[in-house]
Parts: sequence; C-alpha cells; structure tokens
Amino acid sequence: AMGADEAYVVSDSRLRNADQWVYANILAYLSRVAGIPDLILCGESSLDEGAYQVGPRIAEELDLPSVTHAVKLEIMGDYIIAERIVEDGIETLKAKLPAVVSVCLEINTPRLPSVLMIRAASKKPINFIPLDSINLPRERFRSLVKLQEVKVIKTKRKNVVLSGSLEEIARKVITIIQSEGWE
Repeated sequence: AMGADEAYVVSDSRLRNADQWVYANILAYLSRVAGIPDLILCGESSLDEGAYQVGPRIAEELDLPSVTHAVKLEIMGDYIIAERIVEDGIETLKAKLPAVVSVCLEINTPRLPSVLMIRAASKKPINFIPLDSINLPRERFRSLVKLQEVKVIKTKRKNVVLSGSLEEIARKVITIIQSEGWE
C-alpha cells in the first residue's frame, strides 16, 4: 500500500531449505528477465539466517555495484549517495546506477497508509512465478550451506540472594566479583 506497483512471489516447497545463495540466484535471474531496474533494494539481513549475503550476491551475479548497511539513501541523477554507520562515525558512499543496496532498519520511518492507498493496493497485481519456469541450471537451486545441528545451550547460573543495607550488599557484590576472578 506504500509505493510498490506490483509484487512477484516465488514460493515452492523445494525452497524450504534454500540458503542465501539460492535466493540471490533466483532474484538475479528474475531481475534479468524483467530488465535490470535502476535500484535493487534488499533488507540488510534475513531473520532466518542473518547472513547479510543476498544483496551482495545479487550484485555479484548481475555485475552491479553493491552498497551494504545503508541507513540513508539519496538518488542524484545517475548515482546514489548512501550513508552507513561505521565504528568511527558515518561513511558516505557514491555508486553509479544501476546498483544493489542492502538497507538497515534505521533507513525507514514507517508511515501508515491511508484508506485510499490500502484500497488501491488491493488492485495491484501479485505475480506468482512457478519455480519450474525459472530457467536456471539445477545446481543454482542447491544450497551451499547445510544446517547440521541446532543445540540448546544450557547455562548454569548462581542464584545468590543478598540482604543487608545498600552498602553491605555493594560490598558483598564486589567480594563475589573479585572471588570469580573479575577485577
């Protein structure tokens, strides 16, 4: 409801264990078929793997510039100006369009769509693309990363109840910390 003209959905049970390499291959293929857009926006990372790979892999596949971790983005003619937060401050980058930009959550201030926008969104096309119509070699659908195991890590915690005045409790905490080897 907030600006997309249409949507494309590739959903297939065979993609259940797909990794970021497979997703990037499919998205790059669809971008080529539809015609490379001026700007491909990706989320910084996915909630399932958090690998930060899809945007850069799409850029590599399409031979486009890649900007990651963008918190601000501006289009200036044939270029984008992007800012990203680094350890010592803010880094400003310039890249020629077309480009792929992976954005952080901070880039967006969500707005609520109006009733008219919501109604208009219901009329916008959603294109469902069968996986079999994607003309890529089968090995491009095979994940490079395989989940081996998921473990629950059990941590042992000491439950210590301290009583006394604030000063006495503070002294006890300091004594405990020092006895554990913390200085």
